[in-house]
Amino acid sequence: MNKRIGSLVAAAVMAALLGSCVSLNDRMMTPQEKAEAMVIGRVMADFTSYQILHIRNKNRIKRRAYNELMSVARFQYQGNIDVRNIKIQGGFGPWLTGVVRNIFCLGLFGNTQEITVTGDVVLLNGTHNSVEW
Repeated sequence: MNKRIGSLVAAAVMAALLGSCVSLNDRMMTPQEKAEAMVIGRVMADFTSYQILHIRNKNRIKRRAYNELMSVARFQYQGNIDVRNIKIQGGFGPWLTGVVRNIFCLGLFGNTQEITVTGDVVLLNGTHNSVEW
């Protein structure tokens, strides 16, 4: 019985160590691109990401972050735009301390993180119209 409890405690400690927060950068502009680009604004979005077995799929997170930001940028700006200099920050949401955390056996099988992403909206060429609210 004591070996089981010890194994569960060891597994919980490993899960806590492996379940670190997401912190990534994507689509960063080179110095030449910065000199030539016209940054017309900044956008922000939030989403939830689940890391199965605490394995961060960086490509999936980056793709989702870009898609979320482009959706916001297309809503706010018009023209031939792109989102660059994407910063991705994740953390454990406050709701994870309750029932949801217990459902996943104290995080042994993975972790859920609240991801906040920001990026610069860049005008690729031509003119733009910003939608003001």
